[in-house]
Amino acid sequence: MNSDQLLRENAALRERLSREEQQGREYLETLERQRAEFLGTVSQELRAPLTSIKGSAAALLRTPSTLDAAEVQQFLRIIDSQADYILDLIGGLLDAARIDAGVLSVSPEPSDPALLVERAVGAFRDGGGRENVRVELPGDLPLVLADRRRVEQALINLLSNAARHSAESSAIRVRAVAEGVHVAISVADDGVGVAPERLPYLFGRVFRGED
Repeated sequence: MNSDQLLRENAALRERLSREEQQGREYLETLERQRAEFLGTVSQELRAPLTSIKGSAAALLRTPSTLDAAEVQQFLRIIDSQADYILDLIGGLLDAARIDAGVLSVSPEPSDPALLVERAVGAFRDGGGRENVRVELPGDLPLVLADRRRVEQALINLLSNAARHSAESSAIRVRAVAEGVHVAISVADDGVGVAPERLPYLFGRVFRGED
């Protein structure tokens, strides 16, 4: 091997090492950005139910003698439902890890789609979500096989997303339609929507549309 060939090979090696180093830095920067976005998303999701729990507990502690039994029960129901929401959120984080590991399991059972929607909308409202949610369901929806907890959590997530990306005065619409043995449930709002070029990233773990 002559000196010119050796110099060329050394230069090629240095270039490859430099390129790999740059790729490594970019990968670490991407991981750090995703970590920050993930923590921001979790913090945002926790803020509403914790605020609701704090407000209800404060009302019970501050004015216990002036509340009637019905009001006490209402505050306790809010605390209970929002604690369940937080537990479901934590369960969702664990599910994300299971998805990455390829070991996520579901527990489908005969379920009433209308009841799933009712429970999800109720949990959304109890968590401080807007009241202007219009539920438009036909009365003859069939029972479906579904993992109730996961479907309800998915609907709550869609409702929360719709509330974040549309005007407070606008309505969120929940509809369902039977498609053979399946039922398709949709959540729609009057926000700007997702730009076409961002659709491929829609189901990324920390995807966010434009505010």
